[in-house]
Amino acid sequence: KHTAKITQEYLRSKEIDELPWPAKSADLNPIEYIWKLFTQELVLFRFPLLLTPFKKLQAAKEMVFQVTK
Repeated sequence: KHTAKITQEYLRSKEIDELPWPAKSADLNPIEYIWKLFTQELVLFRFPLLLTPFKKLQAAKEMVFQVTK
C-alpha cells in the first residue's frame, strides 16, 4: 500500500485504483520465480535419469544462470 501522501494524491488525480496486494507477496520475490521454473523443469524430466547426480547439478546450475541473465 502506498502511504506517501504525494503518491496517494497522484493516484487519485489520475483516477488509478489501488489493488489490494500484500507487501511481502511471494510472487513478487524473484527467488520464488526461479524455484517455480526449477521445479517445473524437474517435473518435466528435463534432466534425464541416466545423468549422474553431478551432471544433474551442473545442468540445474546452468538453467539457473540462463533464467537470471
